[in-house]
Amino acid sequence: MKFPDMELNPFFAWSNHPRIMYGPGIRSELGFEMKQLGGSSALLITDQGVTRAGVAGMMVDAIEKSDLKLAGVFDNIVQDARIDSINVVSGLIPETGC
Repeated sequence: MKFPDMELNPFFAWSNHPRIMYGPGIRSELGFEMKQLGGSSALLITDQGVTRAGVAGMMVDAIEKSDLKLAGVFDNIVQDARIDSINVVSGLIPETGC
């Protein structure tokens, strides 16, 4: 495994306060929720099963109906992704402008 070449700060603080929303049609709130976080574009990261089930397509539709720019879809992630998969996805971020 190769770790990305990056400079690390000696200290950082991270706090995670997930916002979980559930309900029929909640995808329509995606654009609004992303705007609240300061987002303007979205890179959908998922797996092939979610794509085959049609759920990724529903999310793409929700993104396209919002004010967000769809930067791309990466559906080759796996459960408990290894660092090499994470490095591939992190390489997409500058390419897509996210």
